[in-house]
Amino acid sequence: MKALRSEVIIRPIAREQKTENGIIIPDTSKGQPNKGLVISSGPKSKVSPGSIISFPEYGGITVDVNNEKVTILKDTDIILIHNS
Repeated sequence: MKALRSEVIIRPIAREQKTENGIIIPDTSKGQPNKGLVISSGPKSKVSPGSIISFPEYGGITVDVNNEKVTILKDTDIILIHNS
């Protein structure tokens, strides 16, 4: 897979279902940003493969490639790049 222009392809990282104190987070919690691992970035993108990013809950397009769900989004939709 290769991203074009300023798009990035990410592998979503599953959200924690419990807090550090053991409180279970319901599936209906809204407004939480998602995290993902960048697996490909286009030539005009400002993030590189291997970066961990946060993006809006309803950001991008999720597709199934080789039985794996990946999300494609523009790099302008990225909220945060986490330090490694």
